[in-house]
Amino acid sequence: MNILVTGASGLVGRDLIKKLSKKKINIIAIYNTNSKIKKKINSKRISWIKHDLKNNLKIDTKIDYIIHCAVTHHFSKNKSKKKFQISNILSVKNLIILAKKKKIKLFINLSTVSIYGKVKTKYLTEKYLPQKKISLLGKTKKMAEDLLIRSKLRYINIRLPGVLCSNMNKSSPIWLQKLILNIRQKKKINVYDSETFFNNLIDVHEIAKLILHLLYKKKYSKGTYNFAATKPTKLVEIINFLKKLFNSNSKIVSRTSGNSFIIGVEKLIKELNFLPNNTMVILKRYLKNEKIQATR
Repeated sequence: MNILVTGASGLVGRDLIKKLSKKKINIIAIYNTNSKIKKKINSKRISWIKHDLKNNLKIDTKIDYIIHCAVTHHFSKNKSKKKFQISNILSVKNLIILAKKKKIKLFINLSTVSIYGKVKTKYLTEKYLPQKKISLLGKTKKMAEDLLIRSKLRYINIRLPGVLCSNMNKSSPIWLQKLILNIRQKKKINVYDSETFFNNLIDVHEIAKLILHLLYKKKYSKGTYNFAATKPTKLVEIINFLKKLFNSNSKIVSRTSGNSFIIGVEKLIKELNFLPNNTMVILKRYLKNEKIQATR
């Protein structure tokens, strides 16, 4: 099995290929920056190719699947409008050309819940129509999704919330990183909607599990799916857990915003036959490494 993974030097891409390369999968890792990544991830199953996806990609090797991780977001160093368009739209156009030539079995596109814009519902499903206030990230990723829909390829768009990865300092969501830092430093915490339920996160471990599920079990219906944790947990319970974990006496100041929402994943569970782990399991898995790092 040969899989092409774009954005291999990015936060999600590098974690993903580490996990997939351990499963007897041959990976063609596409990267455009950070040449040192080849030395950091050394595996006979990984073939590294430096390439800018604004250009057509020519590969002689047989490709069975494409996993598109490359993205320009608001935390990228170069976040000009042109860069968003090239990275998030033109790259998909060029990958679709490659996918058709190679007759791939499935194109897995890592997308984002940012395509919904400012969410004005308490329960977010795939049927929710994008609002007017949509970020450049959301607009460009939605256009990429539409390209895949029109391509007639077998595809899956996975709309992700904040993704927790092995690089603790750069994981998303950013507010969670700030919350952990303030709790560790025993600072006062301003929390919005602390009594509301929360599941707006996922980690690379879950993303890898879903991808392996699709590759080996071949249980999928092409389409677009929200992908987040199951079993939403009250934000105040998460905060109290963090305080206990880091032995903190941080004072909580609760405020109201009315902007909180839960991400619905029923479509993914039903149509892809995949059950994501629950919110606290994912958070604890991430915090186990955070705790280790905090004690160094």
